[in-house]
Amino acid sequence: MRYNRVLLVNSILATSNTGALRPTAGIGYIAETLSQNKITYDAIDMALGYKRHHLKEKILEFRPDLVGFSMMTFGYKKAYEIINEIKTLPVKFDVIVGGSHISTERENVLRECSGIDLGNVLEGEKTIIELCEGKELCAIKGLIYRDSNGVIYTGNREFETDFDSTPFPKYQKFELNKYLTKEIPLVTSRGCPFDCIFCAVETAVGRKFRTRSPECVVDDISYWVKRG
Repeated sequence: MRYNRVLLVNSILATSNTGALRPTAGIGYIAETLSQNKITYDAIDMALGYKRHHLKEKILEFRPDLVGFSMMTFGYKKAYEIINEIKTLPVKFDVIVGGSHISTERENVLRECSGIDLGNVLEGEKTIIELCEGKELCAIKGLIYRDSNGVIYTGNREFETDFDSTPFPKYQKFELNKYLTKEIPLVTSRGCPFDCIFCAVETAVGRKFRTRSPECVVDDISYWVKRG
């Protein structure tokens, strides 16, 4: 194994004193995939009002060897600052970034932020597992990494067409009681085939439209209804 302990971070800072409405689905899918593959993980959602010193304390306590940031273009410079700051801690770990910002800007993100070691473009469930399990970096599709030749992108990974095979999030390490609503984001499809001029869906999510089966969606809903 290359990485055994993964800390997942939603780097969107709270934009008000009221807090966050609900957990984010993207990082939830990564968390559940790690859990299903017996890789130890923990999570911190900075939208709940956590500050940089809270993140540092979490890293020193959990001792991850990989820290994964979910990052949007909104507030990306603040995220860069946070990443560069935590890399000064007396703990050795790599940083991987996923989310719409790096899926759109790709290699530029690693060039702009020296603290980022790896980037994940578009869907990350298979990429993160191959990375943790030690597959050679150049052979992992959808990955951006650094080597002696600079910043390398391995190329797009094929989209997962069997969406049911991707386990839906159960947010086991998330502080669900701290969100403002008792709501869970329900993802029933990925991708959008349309071409609206104001939307970056092609680079951020992809155009290939894929759906979960009705049975899988009902299982998801039933799970959360039973949880209250």
